[in-house]
Formats: sequence, C-alpha cells, structure tokens
Amino acid sequence: MNMQGDEDLSPLARLCPNLRIVRLFAKQAVSLGEARYAAQLPDADVVVPPSRAYAF
Repeated sequence: MNMQGDEDLSPLARLCPNLRIVRLFAKQAVSLGEARYAAQLPDADVVVPPSRAYAF
C-alpha cells in the first residue's frame, strides 16, 4: 500500500520463495509499472489495480 514507484521488492523473491500473487497499491497520483515489479519478482503474478481518485 502507498507505493511510491521507486521501491526495490527483489528481496521478497528470496525471502518469500512461495510468493505467487503480489497486489501493489499506489499512492494517489502515482503510476506504477507492472513490468518493473514483475522483473523483480519473476515467480509471482504482479497486479497493479487502477487507482481511483476519491472526492470528499
């Protein structure tokens, strides 16, 4: 949650070898690239749901 877009998640591949699905939620107005994180987590399906703007 609250991903900035510059995080290195590659240690998760080593620390969690059975990790299969990763859902990343960006901070508002930040676009995350699935391909970048998929390369860091080669055995997991990386999903970045579309962010929604919230009006209050």
